[in-house]
Amino acid sequence: MKLLRFSFISLLIIIVFSCTDNEEEILPDTNENVITDTDGITIRLEWSTGGSDDQAQDDVDLELFLSRNGNEVDASDEFGFEQVQLQNINDDGRYIVAAQYFSGEKDIDYDFNLTGIESGESLSYSGSISAEDQGLTINYLEIQKDGELYSINEL
Repeated sequence: MKLLRFSFISLLIIIVFSCTDNEEEILPDTNENVITDTDGITIRLEWSTGGSDDQAQDDVDLELFLSRNGNEVDASDEFGFEQVQLQNINDDGRYIVAAQYFSGEKDIDYDFNLTGIESGESLSYSGSISAEDQGLTINYLEIQKDGELYSINEL
């Protein structure tokens, strides 16, 4: 009987310890692609064609757009590097950042620089666009605005 009781207790201990997770669970960094800012964020699009900034702006013209539910919220109307803002006065929700290769004949490397207007927190996203994409408008980033939180995802 003692052997049966010992076997039962041993089995019970093995079951309990095998079901226990002794490793600490590592949670994902939820702030990896988030900017927190009371005023909003500035989205700046810069590009390079291999030379100076002035040369890049002479070689290629891009246009930058910010939209929500298919409606334009802001568009860059500058000559040169482009910039739009998603401000705290804008409604919470999902926004799309799109760019159009308006004119030029060179492949480019681009950087989207997103910066908190008040906080100065920043994130950058890089890539390249082929001259063959001239005339196309492409969605590059999705921004989920939730109060003072701006969560950014590449598309």
